[in-house]
Amino acid sequence: GVLLLDIVISYYDIPKKDEIIQRIQMVQGIAQQRQDTEDQLKKADAQVKIASSQQGGEGKSSSSPASSEKNSQNPVWLYGYGAYVIDADPQFSSMRLSLLERGFIYAIAQVRGGGDMGREWYEDGKFLKKKNTFTDYISCVEHLIREGYTSASRVVAYGGSAGGLLMGAVANMRPDLFSTVIANVPFVDSL
Repeated sequence: GVLLLDIVISYYDIPKKDEIIQRIQMVQGIAQQRQDTEDQLKKADAQVKIASSQQGGEGKSSSSPASSEKNSQNPVWLYGYGAYVIDADPQFSSMRLSLLERGFIYAIAQVRGGGDMGREWYEDGKFLKKKNTFTDYISCVEHLIREGYTSASRVVAYGGSAGGLLMGAVANMRPDLFSTVIANVPFVDSL
């Protein structure tokens, strides 16, 4: 079966206290059983969350970042940001459907520097502690590989702006962990 989803683009008119719908976009083509999960790994000095989504098929269910069958051939698209107290919470995006339909696991590395786990989490990922952001992301990749969800030859690292800084750092620190690194509008001057 096909799950039909609508994306509604609207704005709220404060003086009129009314929501104005500008556009409705119907999205088709994703199987009914999509799994959204969270996994956590513990580091010596932090706990890092990995939020993920994968398209399921007939009879698949999941409580892990991938299908119930661990497979080192799973391609993984791992997003990271880790700056300015920005939460990297999972959310729907029609642009990711193509990845999910092609068997990718879409995961979010909620690393220090972001706002995912409070103020201290943010503070532990900035200024002289910025390296924590980079090592958290690397730990997420290592965890996915170690647990058998993917392999280094199947990992796509992605981040933009401050996430592009993250991509520049991890590509230089551990180039062996990635098949591809995409640094979208990278802020790498500070490296």
